[in-house]
Amino acid sequence: MNPMLISIGGVAFLLAGLLYYAVFIEPLLIISRKYNLSLARPDIPSQGVQILHLSDFHFSGHFLDYIKIWLILKKIKTVPDLLICTGDFTDRAEGRVACQFLLNQLNSRFGRFAVLGNHDVMKYDFKRAYREVLSGKKGGEIHSDHLEETLQTLQRSHMIVLRNQTVPVNVSGCSIQILGVDEDISGLNQFEKMIDTIDSRALKVVIVHAPDQRDRYLAAGADLVLAGHTHGGQVCLPGIGPLILVSALPKKEIYGFHQFGKSFVHINRGVGCSRIAPFRFFCPPEIVWLSLFSNIGSKS
Repeated sequence: MNPMLISIGGVAFLLAGLLYYAVFIEPLLIISRKYNLSLARPDIPSQGVQILHLSDFHFSGHFLDYIKIWLILKKIKTVPDLLICTGDFTDRAEGRVACQFLLNQLNSRFGRFAVLGNHDVMKYDFKRAYREVLSGKKGGEIHSDHLEETLQTLQRSHMIVLRNQTVPVNVSGCSIQILGVDEDISGLNQFEKMIDTIDSRALKVVIVHAPDQRDRYLAAGADLVLAGHTHGGQVCLPGIGPLILVSALPKKEIYGFHQFGKSFVHINRGVGCSRIAPFRFFCPPEIVWLSLFSNIGSKS
């Protein structure tokens, strides 16, 4: 047999195997990560404040949606104090049933809060998606019907959707202010109107889909910023890092946990990936637990 044909066949077989892994295996390898945050807040209870951060479901009605739901629920063994979801719940109308089913299975002790993502307010096709990735040009028409149906799904799931709004929460004596910033890419972000409502005495948690205005939120006094959108790059190569960049932040800061002075930022890789690019490579999906503790004495 021709050695050249053998080599070509071997390469084709390898590429097919990698593609199968990226589409059907790694997107289901959901990781549960845990981070401990030390904050200068004497009112944080001795047991801490537990936050479950989920993002970027991208449900589309595919049978894999329900496998992901089963895997997610297996990872969540305790009830958090706060459930935070940072957008991109569905890609298509067919995914709303799966989204509502998952959210209705999740509990929290003191509140369930969400913000919208770009896929929740705009409908995407290949042309728009790849224009954003390749040219960096973002934004587009808001589809009001799609947006309204997404909001109804979240409301039926008993989520409190914050659209440039703040809400106070008392978690076992700890005063927390949740600042929910509306979707940024479509131009709905009106954070500047929220600044006057910031409570300087509270522990301030900003929740937003896209993380690009991170520095703005930190400058306004945020103690913790929670975001999603980037999928961690979705395709990462050893020694190179993420290949799909949908954020203006430095490449090393588009996902994960980061500290800036006394404040913290977490950018979630998400549990899904868009149907337009339904694959992951060296960038598995995640659910994240954040435990907030006091570093200046605990409340007994």
